[in-house]
Amino acid sequence: MNDLTLGLIYAVKHSEKSAKESIIGFLSEYTGTPKQYYSDNELVRIIRDSFVDYLKTADNPAFEVWQYFDAKRQKENFKDVFPEQHKKYAERDNCMDIDTEAILSAFRLAGVQKDGKYINGFKENWRN
Repeated sequence: MNDLTLGLIYAVKHSEKSAKESIIGFLSEYTGTPKQYYSDNELVRIIRDSFVDYLKTADNPAFEVWQYFDAKRQKENFKDVFPEQHKKYAERDNCMDIDTEAILSAFRLAGVQKDGKYINGFKENWRN
């Protein structure tokens, strides 16, 4: 998995900001491009390209694709039944299409470690 994909997933998983803000902040730092140059269309392209890159390295890509389709199916409609999961799983930025939002939900749930070891192509020092 390339560093752009790793950084994007880490930004989505570990930020208190919206996914869009987190991704733009990461991309701006990663590329040195001012934040205002990232349009929604460019973000969608980058997110989708990163999803394909992630799937190429995932230990169980079928599960990751299932998470994408499940997130797409669930949208935000289950917040009353599963309020805790909704906070992590179905956050919507309302600026991107549902497919891209589902990819972001799948990224939020992507497994990084199992039994203390990195999985799915993640690594500890991804910026080195």
